Amino acid sequence: GVWRASFWETQYQQAHGAKPADLATVLVLRHNAIVLAFQQSLWDAAKIGATDKIIHPVTLQATDRNPALLSSTRNEIPATFDAFALPNFISRGGIVLACNLALDFWVSGYAQRASLPADEAKRRAVAALIPGVILMPSGVLACLKAQDEGCNYLKAS
Repeated sequence: GVWRASFWETQYQQAHGAKPADLATVLVLRHNAIVLAFQQSLWDAAKIGATDKIIHPVTLQATDRNPALLSSTRNEIPATFDAFALPNFISRGGIVLACNLALDFWVSGYAQRASLPADEAKRRAVAALIPGVILMPSGVLACLKAQDEGCNYLKAS
């Protein structure tokens, strides 16, 4: 879904001659995708790759790396995919909204696994959000608000 949010922009520009400034993409991270909103430091500390059985999007092998942060500079993906990393998406003007309900569900499991009080687990998770990710009360609300602002909804995955 993260990569598809960038693909459509390129495809739309090629097919319709649109300028990047004419397009705005809103990506809503819900359910299991909430972990894509976390910096690698939390992935490492919480062992997200192993716990959630994350599969590398190119090699299709188990990975401990956040797929939304992969980079060719670390030989994790081909260079053609670098532009699709979540921070690059955000830096181009992409809007990333994250579901707080999904975050709370993930935090409850993390708190148990790490033997942390729930409030401390939540504090760590929120602090580890990739800069620019906007936490919304729910993913459904985020989708509806984006549509209210003129966006079209596309379920990418």
